[in-house]
Amino acid sequence: MKSKQIILTPDQKAWLTALLFDTPFNTNAQGPHELRPAIVVVPGGGYNYCSQRESAPVSLHFSLQGYQTFVLEYHCGEDSDYPSPLIDIALALAHIRAHAAEYDIDPNRIALLGFSAGGHLSALLSSLWHTPELSQLTYLEPSQVQPNALILGYPVANLKAFSDLMAARNDPENKFGAMLQNFTPAKDPMRLVNELIPPVFLFTTLEDDLIPAEHSFAYA
Repeated sequence: MKSKQIILTPDQKAWLTALLFDTPFNTNAQGPHELRPAIVVVPGGGYNYCSQRESAPVSLHFSLQGYQTFVLEYHCGEDSDYPSPLIDIALALAHIRAHAAEYDIDPNRIALLGFSAGGHLSALLSSLWHTPELSQLTYLEPSQVQPNALILGYPVANLKAFSDLMAARNDPENKFGAMLQNFTPAKDPMRLVNELIPPVFLFTTLEDDLIPAEHSFAYA
């Protein structure tokens, strides 16, 4: 197994950390060579930073299941204003798919796993991958950036409800990156639900007072 860092943007503020097997998935010499599935871990952190506890440990867990794994570090803080992180995640998918043969990956089995703010970003791409607007932003074709499956952990999937909750709390200690500083329908996954979103596995907790479970129920 080898680790590799892939820089995605000229400013070097978005990159992938890959954990890759260098041996075939199917070691039975008599059987056909089986390509590995891939998963892109998109950590949370309120767009202020990328959470380490939702990065390498999650990547390692899926590596143990035989996945080729990637952790996305995307633009955070003031650099996270829309659409910068959306472009980051689109570039990540496009890179992995373009190098599928090199990475021994099935290009039709690439999943996103997003936590919290990373869930928001993953849900955005999953709603917008097919749109002309995203193609214009990234200069990529929809087939290059399409996720095949989506796992969302306590995601900010209902941005309007989240923004209203933060405004009601008026808590100066709740510091978020630029992406979450203001509400617009263009970046609210709830308002972007459509029939071209890939299959979704969604989980949340009833004890979460920052992203209440009701938000995920509404998105589902």
